[in-house]
Amino acid sequence: MEIDDDFDEIDGLLKEYRSLQISDAINYALFNRIAITFHSTALEGSSLTQVETEVLIESGYPAKDKPLNHNNMAKDHYDALVFACKETKENRPITPKIIQEINARAMKCTGWGKIGSLRKEYEVVGEDTYLSYKKIPALLNKLCIKANYPNKGHATDNL
Repeated sequence: MEIDDDFDEIDGLLKEYRSLQISDAINYALFNRIAITFHSTALEGSSLTQVETEVLIESGYPAKDKPLNHNNMAKDHYDALVFACKETKENRPITPKIIQEINARAMKCTGWGKIGSLRKEYEVVGEDTYLSYKKIPALLNKLCIKANYPNKGHATDNL
């Protein structure tokens, strides 16, 4: 009966939490998207802080004394993330075309590489070589098939 007691306690705590309506005070979807955008662009070299990213997303004001490219990177990433979440919530199948659209949105203002297209050349960085460009279409199709089966319970449900 210990387990039943634990579930009763958890159920009671959940009811208490819901009665406080704390979740109504914070837009968790917006908070999560801003946090994802901040961390992802930081990994790509952006110098924006999380607060600067939040101000940019919520008000449109760029971070002062920060490179315009970093502001654009955050804005584009956020817009691409919102698009990807919308596509997922509408249960649209993940296709190479959708992935290319997400890529195009993520790189709209930064213009790195061929926007929305697949790489068409061999890639070498230092001593590292990357997957042959000839293998990308088939592997991308395979990824899409796996991602679409089943198309329920994605992590974006809470975004």
